Amino acid sequence: MKFIPKELKETTDISRGKTGFRGWARNAVVAVLTLGLLYLGIGVVTDLIVVNISEETEAQWFAWTIDETAEVDSEEFQRGRRIFQHLIASSDLRPLPYQLFLMDIPQANAVAVPGGGVGVTGALLQEVTSEIGLATVLAHELGHQQHRHGLKRFGRALLWRMLVNVALADADISGLEVALSATEASYSRDQEREADIFGMKLVHEVYGDTEGALEFFELVQREYDQGNSRWTGLLSSHPLTVERIAYLKRLQQQLREKTRELTNFHPPVSP
Repeated sequence: MKFIPKELKETTDISRGKTGFRGWARNAVVAVLTLGLLYLGIGVVTDLIVVNISEETEAQWFAWTIDETAEVDSEEFQRGRRIFQHLIASSDLRPLPYQLFLMDIPQANAVAVPGGGVGVTGALLQEVTSEIGLATVLAHELGHQQHRHGLKRFGRALLWRMLVNVALADADISGLEVALSATEASYSRDQEREADIFGMKLVHEVYGDTEGALEFFELVQREYDQGNSRWTGLLSSHPLTVERIAYLKRLQQQLREKTRELTNFHPPVSP
């Protein structure tokens, strides 16, 4: 008997070359999870590398960021330098060549540069008038130095960029860059909180009190509430100032209570 094959009207592949919504969603979830795990892995690897870099090596790598010949004669800067020297002399910081330098930008701000540099602007020195208020800003930047925040951000950005360039070559990564920026902003805010706490504790340790420590943060909040756009960039990578002031006030209260407990403590008298 002659075999006559039947005509195939359907095949097991009914996709017709198109991916349905479920398939697209699954691929998107897999891609996001893969990138998320990759980003976390890069962060872990970078942090492990950074904590093992000696202070001497860090200072050598970033020596170019500090101009030791620069001298600023303004009264405001000299006041800031005296406060800065008081902070670094009175605390147990990492052994780095700490130096305060002036930044030529209009916004009242301060930054910590890997290797020991702390930059301040003339506007900051003029607007923050109390010693403890300015000391808190400088101590905050020293908190970044103590926790190697700048070095960690630098390492993460460098390693991520190298990996993306190798893996994606000339592909359009604009969407990926947006997602990465949002993640980095969150990571930066966590570091800001850590530096805030370190700075407040350092001021309390050096001055014995933190009255007036929130001067700069309250200034930022007041100016921002009034619609002064020059503060927008400062707030983008920092915790919301209302929230920031709230948790710093709680920390102030805890430090004051601890001081009172130590002051009122009387050791038992031996019989």
